[in-house]
Amino acid sequence: MAMAQTYFLIGNAVMTLVRAYNGFFTTTVLTNYCYGLGGVIIGTTIGAYVLRRIPNRAFRYVVYAYIGVSGVIILLSNG
Repeated sequence: MAMAQTYFLIGNAVMTLVRAYNGFFTTTVLTNYCYGLGGVIIGTTIGAYVLRRIPNRAFRYVVYAYIGVSGVIILLSNG
C-alpha cells in the first residue's frame, strides 16, 4: 500500500507542476482548492473522531450498508 501511495504522490506532484507551468492555476482555481482543502481537513478530523468512538461491528455494518445502497442507486440510475 505504501508503494501505491508513493506512486500517486509523485505522479500528482509532477502533474501539479505541469499544470502550473501550463498556466492552469488561476485565482479561481486556487480559491476553490483552498475551500476543498478546508473540507478535507474538516472531514478527516470528524472521521478520525468518529472512528475512535464507533465499535468495529457497527462501523462494518455502516460501510456495507453504504456500499449496498450505492450499488442499488447505480443499478437503478443506469437502468
